[in-house]
Amino acid sequence: MEPATYGDLTIRPLRSVSPGSTFELTYGIVERAEGIRLQMEYHTALYKNSTIRRLLRHFQRLLEAAVENPDTPVSELALLTEEERAKLGLPLSPKGASPEGARPDVDPQSILQNLQSQLNQQFRKAVSPHGVSIEPPSGAILVVLDRHLRLLPVGVPGGLYLGGVSSAAVPGNALVSGPLDTPSPIPLLHTDFVGRNREDGKIELLGRARDFAQFNGFRINLRQVEAFLLHHPDVWEAVAAVFPQPSGENQLVCYVVPRPGSSPTEKDLRAFLKGKISDFTLPAHILTVSLLPKDAQGEVVVELLPEPVLPSKSIQDEKIPLEAILYQQLIEIWMEILKVPSVTIEDNFFALGGSSLLALRMMIQIEKLCGRPLPLSLLLTGATIVNLARFIVEANNESAPPLVTVQAKGSRPPLFFLHGDWAGGGFYCGRLSQQLGEDQPFYVLPPYRLGKQNGLTLEEMAAYHIAAMREHTPHGPYLLGGYCIGAIVAMEVARQLVEKGEKISHLLLIDPALWGAPWLRWIWPMVNQVGNILKWDMQKKIYYFDRYGVSFSRWLRRSPRSKLTTLCHRLGFTGPVGSSPITAGREAGEGAGEILNRLDYAVYFLAYRLYRLKSFSVPATLYFPEETPPSRLSWVKGASERTPVKFTVEMVPGNHHTCITTHTSVLVDKMKKTLDGLQE
Repeated sequence: MEPATYGDLTIRPLRSVSPGSTFELTYGIVERAEGIRLQMEYHTALYKNSTIRRLLRHFQRLLEAAVENPDTPVSELALLTEEERAKLGLPLSPKGASPEGARPDVDPQSILQNLQSQLNQQFRKAVSPHGVSIEPPSGAILVVLDRHLRLLPVGVPGGLYLGGVSSAAVPGNALVSGPLDTPSPIPLLHTDFVGRNREDGKIELLGRARDFAQFNGFRINLRQVEAFLLHHPDVWEAVAAVFPQPSGENQLVCYVVPRPGSSPTEKDLRAFLKGKISDFTLPAHILTVSLLPKDAQGEVVVELLPEPVLPSKSIQDEKIPLEAILYQQLIEIWMEILKVPSVTIEDNFFALGGSSLLALRMMIQIEKLCGRPLPLSLLLTGATIVNLARFIVEANNESAPPLVTVQAKGSRPPLFFLHGDWAGGGFYCGRLSQQLGEDQPFYVLPPYRLGKQNGLTLEEMAAYHIAAMREHTPHGPYLLGGYCIGAIVAMEVARQLVEKGEKISHLLLIDPALWGAPWLRWIWPMVNQVGNILKWDMQKKIYYFDRYGVSFSRWLRRSPRSKLTTLCHRLGFTGPVGSSPITAGREAGEGAGEILNRLDYAVYFLAYRLYRLKSFSVPATLYFPEETPPSRLSWVKGASERTPVKFTVEMVPGNHHTCITTHTSVLVDKMKKTLDGLQE
């Protein structure tokens, strides 16, 4: 396309620049007037530019050979040019002539032992054990061939074959004729070694064939992984093994014997490997054993190694991250795709047996969950649930409107739902809406995020949501719902709407948070005053309010035994309280200390803690999870008599998080029963 001018406007063609590789390797074929153009995108951490150019050249040669010989099977098409064959150092003499320098009197056993010795020395001493450069011994020929006994290009691993061997020196039928794509095949002995040709004409010995395994779509060298582990100062012996998984993929597990007096942790060893091998080939488990079972020849018997014990919980952490709901949904997707019984938020997708195809399936499922595509290249920066959740949340925060349409169709009154999942994005709402059915319009009101330096009240949040609702639906009756803190905000929204003369048809409250104790509203002015004197900013004030005031409030609500245990720990009389799984029942905001350094959440948190619900009358149903601490369960049993809003209680399976993720169908069935009753 030539530049074109339209008045003051000039249009010039620009070369398209790729924003980055989505997959490890992508071929592109474009048909143009001058012919077919081949191009390739690749991940630079996996491939060199020279390798990619060589791949394109060989692919072009393969296509040309296919056009010249359309009836020839692809496996028999020529891949190398005559120039490349010559570069490999093989004589191209007429068929039947003896290759120059080859004498059928070499000792194959001594050559194989020498190759093994060089390989062992390389893996034992080299800083970066990737292979060892070798040259053919005197009187012998070494060639790298594929499974069809044809020459392989530079850089492509294949079987190593030894020429110049007398038939009397090996068992019968041990010799084969090759290379078959040269005019002069010779008798060759398959050595069980794997090698590849180098640019300088030498051969790089990579290992024995049994040392290689397919893992995550890659062919990895187990000896190489072992060699890297042996470079750790606390490791005496190491072995790597691959085990098949229910998903059909393989899982890499490493076993190490520590040096006397040392006890390396799996976390330390994994960190040591990271950066030395790609994330795609990191082991799923690194287990410490006292010794490695070996046979009479000194080879490790993999079948006698202990099987890795999977963690019994999905997520274990002393504090519950605010992204817990999103974590739980991503964990369920991973467990379904990888066919594993347990996943933690720090697990690497590929270490658990994931492959490129499974990663694509996983990303499609996540796209359905959160409503936007995720780049596969995101897995290159960290194939963990933590990394995926961080990207999803940040992308959602940047573009969240005040009212999100999840389901617009339907003849029933719309449900305005405050999801309360401040950090997780409320993506569980998609499944909630889907199971409620196509006849139920569903609109989401994300948490208020416009935090102000001088504070914010929950009443102001409710007014903000009401404005978004009324822009869509000017007048009631309104159907409202909410979860966690979102349920508390929903109650205040309902109260203000009633105060404005609007009608509320029903409130659907899913495990609402416990609103702040009255005396917290007395403590905050004191913390605020001290902060002003000490010149604290808003975040620091809220931090100390949470650390001392709110924590003490939680302590007062605990059982006498729990109070004593916590007090002894704080005084240093006992060790730390054991970590609890994320699925344990916790109230909103508990374990959120780290995230209070984000001002908008800190202000949101403070508004919730200082809120006091005023009395008003609307029909409401509370859906409460069965798995919950006894203290909170007793609170709920009498809540209908003590709280300003009178509601009926429906028990649902699960806990604060799983009731809206794992047990969505049961929750929705009970919600449908309530909604159907409104239509009668």
